[in-house]
Amino acid sequence: MLLAALSRSSVRMLASPEDAKDEFYGQLDRVLSSVPYHHKLILMGDFKARVGRDSEAWEKILGKHGLGNENSNGTRLLSLCPVHQLSITNTLFQQKNRRKTSCRHPRSGHWHLIDYIIVRQRDVSDVCLTRSFRGPTCWSDHCLIRSKLSIYTPVKHRHTRKSLKRLNTKALSGTDTQAMLQVEFSEALCTATHPVADNVDDEWTFIRDSTYRAAANTLGFKRHVHRDWFDENNLAATQLLDELHHKHMAWINDRNSANKEASYKQARQMPQRELPLMKNSWWAGVASELEAAATQAWYEVVLS
Repeated sequence: MLLAALSRSSVRMLASPEDAKDEFYGQLDRVLSSVPYHHKLILMGDFKARVGRDSEAWEKILGKHGLGNENSNGTRLLSLCPVHQLSITNTLFQQKNRRKTSCRHPRSGHWHLIDYIIVRQRDVSDVCLTRSFRGPTCWSDHCLIRSKLSIYTPVKHRHTRKSLKRLNTKALSGTDTQAMLQVEFSEALCTATHPVADNVDDEWTFIRDSTYRAAANTLGFKRHVHRDWFDENNLAATQLLDELHHKHMAWINDRNSANKEASYKQARQMPQRELPLMKNSWWAGVASELEAAATQAWYEVVLS
């Protein structure tokens, strides 16, 4: 992104000769041309230019909410914008004139717009609002111009190596599995199937892949079991809900039966009372397991 701010001293051109103006805009054109097109560009400054309100003649450069009449400096600025596909954001938003103008003429007392914030036409959607503030003077006869932008910066994703599936190492607790794994390693790493490696990297790749395949064939992969209180109490919860459904259907088929209505209301209260108890009991069991595991780990650390 290029943020170019032009000071008033460098753009004090209202009474400057035409050669000085041509030299300035030539330098500005070269600076803008040096910015890659895929970069965002924000151009700010006091151009001593009045761009007017002719949005039809300067399509995509001026918005429909310009101000005043165009002068010669404004024509120079407007002629530069289509070369670099720029848009003047001060004219894009409908607001009161006191929020558009930036400078008051010392003799006439009229307010004019001569300070601009300019962006590329493709980045106009990034600009939320451009307006002037007459309160902060900053020891200047110009108003402060502020522009709110919402710029999205894409995150560069790093290319990482695909992670391997975790092996079921708990299967190594059995002696038979250990013996089978040793046989698999011997067959996978035997000299008959070992290719001739040109360098250390190829040698390591063969050993790594062969060892992993042998372990995967013998141990299998670790399965992640999702624990949930409703799944582990599925049978009891299903019985409660089935009983509620049957009694509800029985009462619907015989609306005049007071006993079936009372039985349905009682069955409706059972899940509301029992399901929270099941949930709390399940979480209490999980908390006890975690506490026991933490206590065991602490004892192992102390004893070691």
